Amino acid sequence: MSDRLAAVDLTLTLGATPPGYVAEARLIQPGSQADAVLASAVPLALDPAALLTHALDPVAYGQALTTQLFAAPALRDAWQQARALAHGTNRPLRVRLSLPADAADLHALRWETLRDPSNDLPLACDERIFLVRTLASSELRPVTLGPRPDLRTLLVVANPHDLARYHLAALEVAAEVQRVRDALGA
Repeated sequence: MSDRLAAVDLTLTLGATPPGYVAEARLIQPGSQADAVLASAVPLALDPAALLTHALDPVAYGQALTTQLFAAPALRDAWQQARALAHGTNRPLRVRLSLPADAADLHALRWETLRDPSNDLPLACDERIFLVRTLASSELRPVTLGPRPDLRTLLVVANPHDLARYHLAALEVAAEVQRVRDALGA
């Protein structure tokens, strides 16, 4: 990716410290050689048990998780600074959630439901925001991925005989199938 299209990175590193959780916010700008620490050792108000009351409502769950994560003014300010920088430089914002490997309770949270604390829109649905969960490892050996599995695709092209009744045009079935074959390759 060229520097012109590179994302602004906001890394939120979460950790468990008795009796609760803390966070650090770091900002990395494209072309910069150093991270900017926007917030450090910020106590978090995460309450996984309270989030369970919203388990069947992803919007309410996301709103509650967002409220808990950004309850501290320092994290809200970090979010606003990163969002403003990305917007001002016309770059996407990559939000990296870095969770400790041994924090099962943090991994169990539905981070994909997070919302923008400024406008309450879902982060995962914003094409200018990339939400990424990362996992730190104490393993020194290189991490390699296994072989790619063979993938298969099922394609169904519907072309009912009574499309004109619904003011719809007929499909060229062979052409549709060929477009999918061309897109998928071998």
